Amino acid sequence: MHQSSLPRDERIMRQIPVDSDWLASLVFPLALIMISLWPPAISEARLQDRIVAIVNSELIMLSDMTREFETEQERLSREHHGSDLAQRLKTAEYMALTKLIERRLQLQEAKAQKIQVSDLEVKQALEQMKRQGS
Repeated sequence: MHQSSLPRDERIMRQIPVDSDWLASLVFPLALIMISLWPPAISEARLQDRIVAIVNSELIMLSDMTREFETEQERLSREHHGSDLAQRLKTAEYMALTKLIERRLQLQEAKAQKIQVSDLEVKQALEQMKRQGS
């Protein structure tokens, strides 16, 4: 088929050489731009979690502290208001972080001393704590 007998659009398309490298160099930056603009919720979630403490080489993240602090925060919010609530929340947040740091230090020391606890020992300790609490 002679090129002049083709529709005009097809003739133009046949005259444009398609270079796959050129196409890839265009698609990749466009994809990066789309990805960077598309999921703001994902980038916001990453920004919200941050390091709040480093215990030797282990990180304690804000999300760890939030989980530790959550129940106490709910209780305090029900029972207190205003500046009293703010002060109590600040103290509870500090205590939650302190507890996480102490727990990490204990686990690191147990690992360093090669202390291992079996499931049976954990169950027995829990039973003993229940008996002492009654």
